[in-house]
Amino acid sequence: MNRNIFRNARKTFHLLTEQALCCKARCESWAKLISFFQEW
Repeated sequence: MNRNIFRNARKTFHLLTEQALCCKARCESWAKLISFFQEW
């Protein structure tokens, strides 16, 4: 049972990490787009 909980926690952690990385990449791409328009 403890092993199952640990596995679920690890899965959740991986999902959260993926979402955080995706959000970070999206924010960076938005920042590039905004800076591009400001220069233009």
